[in-house]
Amino acid sequence: MSDWLGMGAASRTPRSGMKERVLARALTRAHRWSRRALALAAVIVIALGAAGYWTVQTVRSLRGEVAQLAGTLDRYRDTLNTFLRNPASHILYAPVTTNGRLGAVTIFTARPTRPTKPINCGI
Repeated sequence: MSDWLGMGAASRTPRSGMKERVLARALTRAHRWSRRALALAAVIVIALGAAGYWTVQTVRSLRGEVAQLAGTLDRYRDTLNTFLRNPASHILYAPVTTNGRLGAVTIFTARPTRPTKPINCGI
């Protein structure tokens, strides 16, 4: 490079071994950083994968629970619609514990002249 303005400093040769020391230091730092970056990236990928797996499993189980609850609700609605066609009907509900398991007895009365219809739920 030429000093066409006349303002450049005079060039001088560096001390012996300076180039090797600078290159060695630059290469070791880059090498160390790349190992750390690779390890950090691996930890992040594993954490994201585990979180994604947990999310998928949770959503699947919740979908199953929702489907089960929807089926149970449909059965209860069907039962109530069958027994409660008359506005004068009554429902009697009694919680029952059998062998430590909680359940219920539901009694539907349509009219005073007809017999009652007990239904055992969850016993």
